[in-house]
Amino acid sequence: MKRFLEDNWGRLGLELPRARKPEKVKLLLNRVRDAKWCPAFRDFPTGCLLGDGSSKVSWREVRQTREKYKAAKNAEGLLSLESHNANQPAQNARTAFDAAVAEYTEGPDAKQSQRRLREIAKQLRLEELEKQAQELRMRVQAAHQKREALESLLASQEAWLARNEVVSFIRDRERRYSKTPANFAKAMAGLPFMIGCIRCANVKESRKSGLFQKPTGSKFLSCSNES
Repeated sequence: MKRFLEDNWGRLGLELPRARKPEKVKLLLNRVRDAKWCPAFRDFPTGCLLGDGSSKVSWREVRQTREKYKAAKNAEGLLSLESHNANQPAQNARTAFDAAVAEYTEGPDAKQSQRRLREIAKQLRLEELEKQAQELRMRVQAAHQKREALESLLASQEAWLARNEVVSFIRDRERRYSKTPANFAKAMAGLPFMIGCIRCANVKESRKSGLFQKPTGSKFLSCSNES
């Protein structure tokens, strides 16, 4: 991020420190041609700064949505596995029944053949297995739609929250940080998972990459605020 800002400070340096609204931050960053393909946004969660999202949201709401999304993703995975396990017996039963149909339809007594096929279908539990497999497929589809809806909601919430955090850094009158590329990079480091990271003394710059590395453990959690 630091390298991106330094390389494009001629385009951003005048107006970015004056941004007062989250959408203005997005507009300015997108002035850089193909910004979304730059490593700072393409390879890191800070890509959310360029995402869609204009509805005001609190950190607590984002955290709740993130928990719901995680639960929905886990539920979809479990249902997909259950559906896969149910599909195989249903397919085996259908294959066996189709083979029986091919055999008995060649017989001279149609009524006897139909009766025998019903018995075979019952023995194979064909209707039960296929109904169970179909119900699970529908549940997987519903779970997939729910997960996608939460994923879209989370992305929009994180986008607004991250840009608002940049605005908060710009408007911080108490500390009045120098609006340099390095300090902006610190303010953006770890977004959208870290809030107020410019105020964290344990945000360190990697000498090799020029990127700011987010801390872990309890120090990471202490960087968030609920305001």
